[in-house]
Amino acid sequence: MTKKLLAAALLLAAIGLNLTTPGILGYSNWTSSAPKGWYVIKPDMPPARGQLVVMEVPEEAAPYIYGRGWGRPGTPLIKTIGALPGDSVTIGDDGLYINGRYVGPVYDKDAEGLDLPRLRGTIVIKPGEFLPVSAYERSFDGRYFGPQPLASIKHIIVPLIIF
Repeated sequence: MTKKLLAAALLLAAIGLNLTTPGILGYSNWTSSAPKGWYVIKPDMPPARGQLVVMEVPEEAAPYIYGRGWGRPGTPLIKTIGALPGDSVTIGDDGLYINGRYVGPVYDKDAEGLDLPRLRGTIVIKPGEFLPVSAYERSFDGRYFGPQPLASIKHIIVPLIIF
């Protein structure tokens, strides 16, 4: 009987967990922007560097994300908080740096050869903002669309099962 209950619970969770949409336990991710798997929402955690978040798609990023088929319209993003207020962010031809630490490359073109937005320079993240990043170097993140409002974070999540 216990195996049947466990199987039923997993089936219900799987039905409720779709590509970066809320489900019974939280969110699932099947994209390259974050480790593939299931994530649990942590409602009482304040934003901190290194945390995974579910965030709204920035208006300026929507034509790229939805127009190039990287996400379904209305689907939020899963990104990591790379920088918070007071952090220094440098985006240049040689890569993305946060507080002087190399984070990853910055490309001029996507994997299909299409142009990407070119942000260049050094900024300090303002109060009420954060820089979303991804460990996957080809991910479309803050290195292309810049800092975003902390209010755009829908949920902080932690991995439950990673594949």
